[in-house]
Amino acid sequence: MDTELKIVAAAERLFAERGYAGTRTAEIARAAKVTERTLFKHFPDKETLLARVLQPALLAAATPPPASAAPFAVWFETLLRQRLAAARRVAEFEGCERLFALWHVMHIPLFVMMLIAGFVHVIAVHIY
Repeated sequence: MDTELKIVAAAERLFAERGYAGTRTAEIARAAKVTERTLFKHFPDKETLLARVLQPALLAAATPPPASAAPFAVWFETLLRQRLAAARRVAEFEGCERLFALWHVMHIPLFVMMLIAGFVHVIAVHIY
């Protein structure tokens, strides 16, 4: 098997098991039985590797069927259903929920501090 294909297959399996963020390039290289240096020789970064892993699925989903197959409307409806299903799967990620909660935890105190600073500024301007 070609080295690039081994890397892609290992990345596909690990991304499916652990998610993109939960998979390190060193783990992908180990699973493909190559060095991390070899991995980066074929793929300059992890994002490029992800794009290569997703390329066949994206091409298959985005290519309309031949005229002899199902009508375009059926294909388009299937495409929309697949996208909706993918969005639902992403929404179920525990990591996304944690990130969303962290976003609020970090921004609520900043918002309160901004309000306090605004009130202090208005009072300081009127006192001066």
